[in-house]
Amino acid sequence: MKKSEKKAILDSEVNLKRAEKFNVTQDFEYKMAAFLKGHLYVDEINKLWCIPCLVAELFKYKFKREATIFNSFDEIIDIEIQDKSTSKTVSYSKTKGGLGSAVAGGILFGAPGAVIGGMTGNRKTVTKADTSFVNCYIVHITLNNMNNPYVDIYIDNIEDLNKITSVFQLMITKKQENIGNNDEIDILLKFKELLNIGAITKEEFEIKRSQLLNNIEQISLSNKDNAPKNSTTSILEDEIQLESAKELAKQQLRVYFNN
Repeated sequence: MKKSEKKAILDSEVNLKRAEKFNVTQDFEYKMAAFLKGHLYVDEINKLWCIPCLVAELFKYKFKREATIFNSFDEIIDIEIQDKSTSKTVSYSKTKGGLGSAVAGGILFGAPGAVIGGMTGNRKTVTKADTSFVNCYIVHITLNNMNNPYVDIYIDNIEDLNKITSVFQLMITKKQENIGNNDEIDILLKFKELLNIGAITKEEFEIKRSQLLNNIEQISLSNKDNAPKNSTTSILEDEIQLESAKELAKQQLRVYFNN
């Protein structure tokens, strides 16, 4: 991405609003190279994530919001893992011989003899090769955003690769849960409008409302059961907060539709 393009995204109204409300609830650290570490910051409340821009200040890293692009769970379309691991061979060459002849020539004929002896002595070059394997994985995140269509995360080990990909799978699961709930709520609103204009009776509306509220509950339970089970599931497992939010949403719907 060009600097001008990145600056346009950073200065956009959407990104500025996301930066203002972003609150880090999870920090997933991963290793990019030998001594270089990266971070994936997640805001579970506002359903946002970012690869933060960190600047060193007094031997500590500070989160620089104004230089960070914030993305929504809902923007994630696909996750692809690219293996760019390669083997690397380094050759070492060492030349032997010549030194003994130089010493002998110096003893017999002085300094000029040392030069001649060093040039005429037998010389042998020995080459050794050291082969090492360099891990490099790229987590390629495709986004539903024409201005910022993808994010690449570079990781050098399997453990961190599994952790980061699992986190994004959980984000997608949460996104699908929200989509399912929103569909049911939209249907409820349409039935409320039909009730208001007298197209259906209150009894018919109550039956449909009960069915749709039950569907919302079933969608939430289904998504929870299907979530990947590993050490990173804490991102979506704040049960007290999640359940209280669901209950509050139901109460608000009941109050609205009873009026």
